[in-house]
Amino acid sequence: MIIVKLDLGAFLSCCMLVMLCDDDFTCNAPSNVDEVDLFDAVANLPVSKPLEESTDCVFQVALAGSLTLRLQSISASISRLGNI
Repeated sequence: MIIVKLDLGAFLSCCMLVMLCDDDFTCNAPSNVDEVDLFDAVANLPVSKPLEESTDCVFQVALAGSLTLRLQSISASISRLGNI
């Protein structure tokens, strides 16, 4: 998600082409968990906490939740710029 944010930031600040699209993602969104709950010997992944509960991953979860909308808005912006 950090790479996605940097790619979108480059578009917004420098008008560079976006290198990613919604179809590039085949993984699930990150879970809202604390990093201390993740370790090598864990047999089952911890249950994701509600977004209202702050964890180490809450910002990545929020970014992932709005990814499709942000990519669609950038595509619409590029289309409008091409028609000017």
